[in-house]
Amino acid sequence: MSPPFTLGVEEEFQIVDPATWELRSHVSELMASSNASAFGDLVKPEMHKSIVEVGTKICFNVQELAEEIIKNRRALADAAERVGLRVAAAGTHPFSSWTEQIISEGERYKTIVEELQELARSLLIFGLHVHVGIPDREVAIEVMNEARYFLPHLLALSTSSPFWMGRDTGLKSYRTTIFRRFPRTGIPDRFESWSEYQQYVDLLVQLQSVNDAYRQFDNDREMLERSLDLSSQELLAANAHLRALVGAFPDLILRLDAGGVILDAKGGAHGDPTRKWRAGQRLSDVVESGARTIVAEALTRVTRERAAVSVELELGKESPALLHYEARLLPLDGGEILMILRDVTERYYAEKELQALRSVVVDRSRETGNRRRRVHLGVDELNGRATHQAGEINRLGRGSGRGRNRGGLPMRFDT
Repeated sequence: MSPPFTLGVEEEFQIVDPATWELRSHVSELMASSNASAFGDLVKPEMHKSIVEVGTKICFNVQELAEEIIKNRRALADAAERVGLRVAAAGTHPFSSWTEQIISEGERYKTIVEELQELARSLLIFGLHVHVGIPDREVAIEVMNEARYFLPHLLALSTSSPFWMGRDTGLKSYRTTIFRRFPRTGIPDRFESWSEYQQYVDLLVQLQSVNDAYRQFDNDREMLERSLDLSSQELLAANAHLRALVGAFPDLILRLDAGGVILDAKGGAHGDPTRKWRAGQRLSDVVESGARTIVAEALTRVTRERAAVSVELELGKESPALLHYEARLLPLDGGEILMILRDVTERYYAEKELQALRSVVVDRSRETGNRRRRVHLGVDELNGRATHQAGEINRLGRGSGRGRNRGGLPMRFDT
């Protein structure tokens, strides 16, 4: 019987000078050490040459993992000493500057620096990554959703980066602040199922936000942590708008020229099979006459103001399927426009039903209030009559000593 999950840990260590404790860009020398070579492919460089990463093998329980971590740390420390270096563990280095560190060779690191420039060069941070392998994908999604709640607590327990470039930042985890600058970081979104997550990944691939290489990492935590990366140059500006828009997945994403001609159409989580969104078509020819004016005005505003525009479209009046869309238009480089449509038909009718129910409740409440007022008026009238009669009885009975000052029904008091 296979275990319910497997465990692994990756640790990023600082490579430091044993005399000054400054960072040293000597990962090549460290990896060439005879002790480090025993790790095989479990020890590897990172983007900065002053960082070395070492990982454990796949472990089947916590005790095995702890033994593996201790063994790796001792072996790495010995390897560093052999070449006159030391390794240290903290989220940031307290005083070494990122401007003095050397970037590792390799196409991957070159691409990252080309895309993110100073954001990438200044990412001189060190982390500990705990990997949990869960065979059942639906269970993996459930665990991830629950783990989101505990991430801030774990961070509070593990902070180790109050200093940055010789200054006390006043923060316990300055590493988090630095990492947050990247466009693909943070607590992952909540997904209701594996299929919903996979649809999201497919959409990102279609948007060219991530490449097909990510597909081979079906359960890779990087995909969960970086799921909102829009790294292509023309879509970086749309990143914040997409984050705000996608409460559910977009149903359609169009790339248009300034005149409203469709250059590219990508279906999202659902899509509209009754409508033919094809490259080369003019948007005004695809939507009905009632929506053409709205679309034309939105295209004009985006082109003129170079700012995002949101509109609501009602499509399908001329066909059996009436759909309501939220559309967001975003300016791209070269005068092109990104149009993101989300089907909100169900929400539209749900809101209409809710509004109708709210009206019924308000009417019933008003009717109940009127009844209550009528009852109060009736009671007041009865009280008035009773009080008058009690007064008459009091007056008539004074000679015999009956009802003096205490006779009759009590008065009505509101408070």
